[in-house]
Amino acid sequence: PQDSVFGEESASDFIYQACKLHHGSIVVITLGPLTNLAQCVRDHPDVVEMVKDVIVMGGSFGEKRGNRTPSAEANFISD
Repeated sequence: PQDSVFGEESASDFIYQACKLHHGSIVVITLGPLTNLAQCVRDHPDVVEMVKDVIVMGGSFGEKRGNRTPSAEANFISD
């Protein structure tokens, strides 16, 4: 939306510009679907070398099962 905090810039472009400005010091923490991060990498493959680390919230292990389907966790099935 035009009235958003980020203005007209897409989320993927915001991620790219932040990583470019702070090369090597950005840790991307995803708390939901990875759509915006995936779009950023698709549009700007060089961003991979600019990010310090990526921390993802999602998935399950052991006896736990998915929370959206018997095998899928919400943040991953959305993508």
